[in-house]
Amino acid sequence: MKTMKPAVGSQIPISDLPLASYLLASGYGLIGLRGDGLRLEFVFEAPKEAILGFYRGEDLVSARALLDAQRNLLGLAKQKR
Repeated sequence: MKTMKPAVGSQIPISDLPLASYLLASGYGLIGLRGDGLRLEFVFEAPKEAILGFYRGEDLVSARALLDAQRNLLGLAKQKR
């Protein structure tokens, strides 16, 4: 079981599903979900370096963890709508 990373950083709203899945699979805390039915944002407690690392391809996560995180986020989004 993946342990949560300590809360370091600010609350960052993310509307990009691959990035949100990566952050969740990496162990960063999902704080909440906000928005209307058309555009949702996942709010994470994560340092900006983690986001930059995603776009630079500097960090790796398990494919299984990434898929599980994406499924979980999609399930939350369906409940919100």
